[in-house]
Amino acid sequence: WRIARILRGERCDAVVACSGDLQDLPAAWLAARWAGVRLFLYLFDHYARQWTQALPHLFATLVERSIVKSASGVIVPNEGLAHVLSRRYGVACAVVRNPCMLDRDETRAVAEPRKDPEAPARIVYTGAIYPAQLDAVLNLLTALPRLHRGRARLHVYTAIPAEDLRRMGIAGPVEIHPHLDAERVAAVQREADLLFLPL
Repeated sequence: WRIARILRGERCDAVVACSGDLQDLPAAWLAARWAGVRLFLYLFDHYARQWTQALPHLFATLVERSIVKSASGVIVPNEGLAHVLSRRYGVACAVVRNPCMLDRDETRAVAEPRKDPEAPARIVYTGAIYPAQLDAVLNLLTALPRLHRGRARLHVYTAIPAEDLRRMGIAGPVEIHPHLDAERVAAVQREADLLFLPL
């Protein structure tokens, strides 16, 4: 009701709803309908698939079709998600890639071969960890003792506090590093023996 009141009070023509919390898209969808304005979706993840707990997953699955099909436009970060939504709901999506600030010369750089083949393998993940990635991260941590003679380590660069990660079960052969800005993260990714991309 508050969103609809703001939309009417500000005389908005449209609302852009971004995926994030479970209630964000349904709340914006209802508010747009009540206020009689257009709804545009900006989906950072596949809404119905990002919830791993049974009730949130069921709710998101039930409401996703109505929300996506009623939107005046859908923005997604990649062709894969655009294809899924197009096939499932018959909607055309605009692809707006996530920003990546790389110097042109930097994009041509080639990673150096490993200097010490006996050194622990360096597996790198950069970004947030939430339910959409958690099972993949936990599976990797379970497998690490069997990789590279038990000497592989996962290096996580994230803004998520280390204590929160430990509560999620992220422990063992893992090192938690602070979040890196866009200018420094590319170098860290390039130095990885393996870049872990769970999505």
